[in-house]
Amino acid sequence: VSHFLTGMMDEGAADLDSAAFQKKRDELAFKMSFDASLDYFEGNFQTLSRNRDRSFALLKLAITSPRFDAEPLERVRQQFLVSAKDDDENPDKIASRAWMTAALGNHPYARDMNGSEATLAAVTAADLAAAHKRIFVRKTLQIAVVGDIDAATLSRLLDETFGGLPEGAEPALPAMVEPAPGPSLKV
Repeated sequence: VSHFLTGMMDEGAADLDSAAFQKKRDELAFKMSFDASLDYFEGNFQTLSRNRDRSFALLKLAITSPRFDAEPLERVRQQFLVSAKDDDENPDKIASRAWMTAALGNHPYARDMNGSEATLAAVTAADLAAAHKRIFVRKTLQIAVVGDIDAATLSRLLDETFGGLPEGAEPALPAMVEPAPGPSLKV
């Protein structure tokens, strides 16, 4: 679900549907991308100084009020399904999955971060909204900034952009796992 969420973060926010959001993003010439792994969800944002305030306002909408409308959700799902099908035929991916399952069993770290055809097909807008609510909280937020900006302006923009996020809680740590003992052969 987290991986799926990375593809939905620029597919509309607040009163802007997917096309309107992306048009505004392109007019402002800013870049926004998200990535997820087993241990983190991260974003990257770049903007021109002259468009800074308007770009940060659009970033705020994406982070605080994303939309999970049916048409973009299905379009993004199809993109991820194509990737999952490719992974199902990739010998390196097949071997990696088999190794992780053999070593870690059913532990969450043995799961394929990008999902499978079955799990991607099952993701709903409600699942994405729940993941967004869990991930986008101030408690676990870390921000790094570089570029043409002074401390006072940065402070204001960070407060405006992220200050409305809920406090949230520390995420629960996954259960400890005992790796499978000894060598084994699996074909």
